[in-house]
Amino acid sequence: MIDPVGWVKDNNYLAQNYEHKLQEFLKARDESIAYLKTLDKPSLDNYYDHPTMGPLNGHVFLNNWLAHDYLHIKQITRWHYDYLNYKSKVALAYAGNWT
Repeated sequence: MIDPVGWVKDNNYLAQNYEHKLQEFLKARDESIAYLKTLDKPSLDNYYDHPTMGPLNGHVFLNNWLAHDYLHIKQITRWHYDYLNYKSKVALAYAGNWT
């Protein structure tokens, strides 16, 4: 089961050093991309038949990796929007609808 709130509590994310964690993430991402670049014509059509999600191939994993990043960007953007709304005490309707 995926439990993001539990992860935050269990890993004590609030006490961790943001800059250090960001650098760790960027290093790991760079290493992952460097590894992918070393692959010579990988067969992205090979698949694993997951018992509940069905066939999962390289295309699924690569696209979901990117989609997962976009979801985090969306979360961060939403957090910034909500924080601005909370701190400014200014109506933000002129900016447009958040949907």
